[in-house]
Amino acid sequence: MFCDRHSKSISNLAIKGETFAKVFWHSPAIVAFNSLPSRKFTEVNDSFCRDFGYTRDEVVSPYGLDLKLWVDREEHNHVFDMVCAEGGVFNYQVKWRTKSGLIRNIELSAELITLDGQPHVLSVGSDITERKHAEIRNSYISNVPKGNPQASEQLILENRLYYAIEQKELTVYYQPKVNINTGKVIGTEALLRWASPELGWIMPNKFIPIAEQTGLIVPIGEWVLRSACAQNKAWIEAGLAQFRVAVNISLHQVQQPDFVSIVEQVLGETKLHPRFLELEITETAMMQDIDHTRKVLGQLKDMGITITIDDFGMGYTSLSYLKELPCQSLKVDRYFVKDLVVNSYDRAIATALLALGKGLNLSVVAEGIETEEQRQCLRSLGCEEGQGFFFSTPLSVDDLTKLLKQANPTCPTLK
Repeated sequence: MFCDRHSKSISNLAIKGETFAKVFWHSPAIVAFNSLPSRKFTEVNDSFCRDFGYTRDEVVSPYGLDLKLWVDREEHNHVFDMVCAEGGVFNYQVKWRTKSGLIRNIELSAELITLDGQPHVLSVGSDITERKHAEIRNSYISNVPKGNPQASEQLILENRLYYAIEQKELTVYYQPKVNINTGKVIGTEALLRWASPELGWIMPNKFIPIAEQTGLIVPIGEWVLRSACAQNKAWIEAGLAQFRVAVNISLHQVQQPDFVSIVEQVLGETKLHPRFLELEITETAMMQDIDHTRKVLGQLKDMGITITIDDFGMGYTSLSYLKELPCQSLKVDRYFVKDLVVNSYDRAIATALLALGKGLNLSVVAEGIETEEQRQCLRSLGCEEGQGFFFSTPLSVDDLTKLLKQANPTCPTLK
């Protein structure tokens, strides 16, 4: 295998007459392969190979290789040991030393796809035993054939997401949280948006799950946290706000051993007082690792940060756990708000959730308020805080700043 360090491309590899895909990577490089979960191979096969008329047996290389690849040692200290198992499946053990001196380990298995000699991507299935692989810059998919549109879209999004932060394609919007009675802005929630030059605006429900699957949610989440804290500090210093900014956190972030110290570091660097930060974690995510999550959230609460259980009512939190969780706020899921006016069952559940929150001395926020009728119904049930398109869509920094500059910042629908 020949590695051209200047162009950072692996030349076409000819083995017994077969030409393998040409692979590209972008600096800083770790490995020029797609880090795809094993289940993704079917998607790769459907997407990139069907149009060529290959079967799976024809697609997977039958050849065994024993290769070592050193990549850009001036910038990184990476050694890749690759040993091919039977059936053309490569098993990798990847070790590299980060700038902080930490050793990371990844185990990968790769199925090599032979195409038609054209520069398509070399696809890899992976069994990631060390989830700290968020810094990996994987290969860029080019010249994608028309195959299964859904599989192609998934793979393209996954690859593009690796470069979105570096290329400043991600941005943070802010959706106001309001007093339901007055419409006054009493807080805001940071929401991630992605505008790709090639793909256009990409909805969060498309790329957030990919970020979760690949581990990219960890660096992306830290970037959102830093951006939101810095922006709220700017609003406070300008005399425009004295409220909390809410940032969504994932289970992947909470499970990082240095998560609490990262939050503390971000607050220190942005000079934002902890009482102006709120961290939201979904009920379902929290319950997947309840003991560890409870410990971490307790440490964050002790710092003065507000902890909120998001999408409450959709998970399986038992009342015994809820009593012990270090949270100060609940957000009633939009599912129970959507048909609140016409469905007596939803109204009864919302009433019970509001009563539960108040009984535990927790603030309760209703999500997904879209109509005046929903607002009035929630008011009659005693709900005081809410979010939703009825009050405001998520706003850019400039648009929310203009709103906050008003003498009495009130969402437009209630003026």
